Amino acid sequence: METDKPTITNDERDLLTRLLIAHADLQMALSAIAFLAEEFDSEAKYSKIELRRFKCFETTFIVSYGRAFTKSKGSRHDQVSLRVSGLSSPRKSEGCMK
Repeated sequence: METDKPTITNDERDLLTRLLIAHADLQMALSAIAFLAEEFDSEAKYSKIELRRFKCFETTFIVSYGRAFTKSKGSRHDQVSLRVSGLSSPRKSEGCMK
């Protein structure tokens, strides 16, 4: 009995894998910035240890967010770009970027 399964190319499988990795990276970035927003008070005074903890959240946010859109040298998966994902930059589509 044969079923009509959709076929997926290796390129599509690689893109899907990369998108899943990017999604996990963006979830990590979101968590880090949410933790930072919940715990940081701009009026408060903090010890060096507490500031270091905030710096960890900040660094995790920056690295995780950036990693979703960059290609690592050891990765077999290509970077995620707006073109590949089918999205476009709002600024570019509004004519703000040349």
